[in-house]
Amino acid sequence: MVTRVRPANPAPRQAPPPELRVTIRFRRYASTGPRYSAVITAGDQHVGDVESSRVPFCDGARVAKATGLFPDSTRIVMVRENSDVVALHGELGRVAELTVSENISHRFVPYQARPEIEEDEA
Repeated sequence: MVTRVRPANPAPRQAPPPELRVTIRFRRYASTGPRYSAVITAGDQHVGDVESSRVPFCDGARVAKATGLFPDSTRIVMVRENSDVVALHGELGRVAELTVSENISHRFVPYQARPEIEEDEA
């Protein structure tokens, strides 16, 4: 006979933080390349928007992080509008610190804030 012992007051289980979702939509081509808009949500909660971006996944992560509502370990995913296929995913804290290099090869590099640049009206 096996006796099972249970603690008197088990620690309450905390629900995992909601997954952040960055839904991107193609807007237009500019002289600097394609521009996208993005809507950031956590479950049914609207977190923020990105109006126009070359790197909507990383910019969306920075918008979500700026709210202060989510820990850096929160999972963030990017999907295209009208699709549930995850194109990119990562942890909020890591993604918010990245951008895409504009050099010869497109790759993730550390983000460095720079002055706002007026975009072309193409």
